[in-house]
Formats: sequence, C-alpha cells, structure tokens
Amino acid sequence: TKNIITMFKEDLHGLKKYNLNDVMLVKRLEDKFWLIKLKIDLCLKSGIFLGNAFRTHIIDFLALREGGKQNIHFQSTYEIKMGDEVWGGLILKSKTGYFKDISEFDYKALYPNIIRTFNISPETLRNYQEKNSIIALNRIDMKGSEDREIKQFFFSALKQGVFPKICADVLEDREKYEKLKLNAETKEIADILNRKENIVKVIANASYGQLINPRWRYYNDKIGISVRWVGRFIL
Repeated sequence: TKNIITMFKEDLHGLKKYNLNDVMLVKRLEDKFWLIKLKIDLCLKSGIFLGNAFRTHIIDFLALREGGKQNIHFQSTYEIKMGDEVWGGLILKSKTGYFKDISEFDYKALYPNIIRTFNISPETLRNYQEKNSIIALNRIDMKGSEDREIKQFFFSALKQGVFPKICADVLEDREKYEKLKLNAETKEIADILNRKENIVKVIANASYGQLINPRWRYYNDKIGISVRWVGRFIL
C-alpha cells in the first residue's frame, strides 16, 4: 500500500480516490452518529466557537457568562493540587455468582439535580450558617474502614448560584425536548429533538465534572464532597 506522500508524487488519481473514499466514510459516520451536528448544536447552545467545543470549555464559558450577569468574577487560575484523595461516593461490594431476575435502576440527572436543589456553587459555599442557608451535608460519622467526621457545609439560598442556574436551564430544556419528542410528527423531527436532548444532557452532566477538577477555576473539594454525599444519602 502506497503512503500519502508517494501517492501525491506518483499517483494523483489514486490519491483522489483515496480522499473521496475517506469523505464518504466520514459522511456515513455522520449520518449514523451526528458527531458534527452534535458539536455544532453544542456551540449554538453555549455560544462558544467550534474549535473550542469541548465539554470543559463549554461549561467554563457558560459559567463565566452567567457569573458576569450576576456580577460574580471567578479566579483566572487555580493552584493545581494533584493527588488529593477524592471520597464520598458510594461503591457497593459486588457478590460473585450466577443470579436471575436482575434489574438495573438509574437516577435521572442525579448530580445536576443535587446541584440545583441545594444551590451548590463556588460562590454560594459558606463556612457558617446564615439566614436562609441550605445545609447540604450534616455532620456524619462514617463507620468501618472509612472512619471520617464531616462538618456541615452551608450553601447560601439568598440567590440562585451560577452552576445551579446552568443545571436548571439545561434540565428544563431536556424535559421540554422529551415531551416534544413524544409528539413528533416525523422521524426526522424526532431525531432532531433527540439530538437536542443529548446536547443538554452532556452539558448537565459536565457541570459536576468542572466542580471537582483541580485543573479548573471552580474546584473546591467541599463542593465535590457535598454533591457525592447527598447522592450517597439518596442511594
């Protein structure tokens, strides 16, 4: 098989056929998975340029824009502290063997709904209880191998936070698209609505990732612990 450079020098017709075949393969992938349409819709939803349409950049742009509306200015940089222990999640011990009648249950948008309900955001976090504040996590003594003592974390309820606002907006959009999809007149319309629903689902789920990533400006371990422990309590 000739490489690209050799084909460019010796076989332009073969290079043309090779490139056309690549284009058709990309089109077939796009028709099936909507990868390009998905990225374009993400850009339209967030207002970000196509070249920066990555989940982390999209949430960053949305948070900065919403923060600007609320006159909240997040720090430009964050001192990266890699290696910090991430804990608070729930991992059940598995049982080996053969089992019948297995069912699987999934909480719909669990973490985004926790962020919205408890108004969890970097600028709403308080180290003390103030009027109308929300307690996202009570003092808990963990048993067994994970002996820990967790103090109360408070989140101000005086004003909707930046990340709760983002989660609320995209979750409302998701519910809207789900209802419209049920009454779609054609498969084409249903496919478009399904793609839009996937867009807001990606944004909602990525919001939590921004809050626990030590490489990003919104990182705070108290926020990550709060979200995970509320989820653990629900489970």
